[in-house]
Amino acid sequence: MVNAENLHINNRPTVPAITAWKDNSYSYQAIVIILLASGHDKKIMGHPLKHLINLGVLLFALWLGLSGQLDPLLLTLGLISICLILYLSHRMDTIDQEIYPARLTILLIRFWLFLAREIVVANIDVIKRIFRPGKNNISPQLFELPLTQRTDLARVIYANAITMTPGTVSVNLDSRTITVHTLSIEAADELRGNRMANAVPEEDQEK
Repeated sequence: MVNAENLHINNRPTVPAITAWKDNSYSYQAIVIILLASGHDKKIMGHPLKHLINLGVLLFALWLGLSGQLDPLLLTLGLISICLILYLSHRMDTIDQEIYPARLTILLIRFWLFLAREIVVANIDVIKRIFRPGKNNISPQLFELPLTQRTDLARVIYANAITMTPGTVSVNLDSRTITVHTLSIEAADELRGNRMANAVPEEDQEK
């Protein structure tokens, strides 16, 4: 059996993830074999190690949730299948270079809470405008907003958040601007104030 204390891959210290599985001999040996075969380094199969680990963890959590199996042998087979999926995805060039960083989860949950509040407030505002008389209550606007986000992921999150908020819709998105349709001038001014844009989580916020 492989000894975790003496194991070095490419003259590097043991990966912490391997030690965490030490008590499960089947899973532990499977991870060691996969890492040895792939040549563990800062990059595996041409992709950053952290991206592969994040994707692998999410796939394993999905597999565990769907199967509900805790048998060591089945866990090992599940891990091997996930590693095979990662390898085949790389060979098929289907792994996005900019995948969702798992460490953004806490920031994203905080943004979801912010967005939930915005949706409730916007719903109330739209209802008031529908039932309150006056021709100025509804004044549609179509305009472009400059994007402050630095990554495609953050831009997509921002565009989807605008569309999910009642009274506003994202019409077009490119690398520099987003075209938005709003139900009122007030909603347009709110977006121009960048309050929602500044709330969108980005990777470097955790550094």
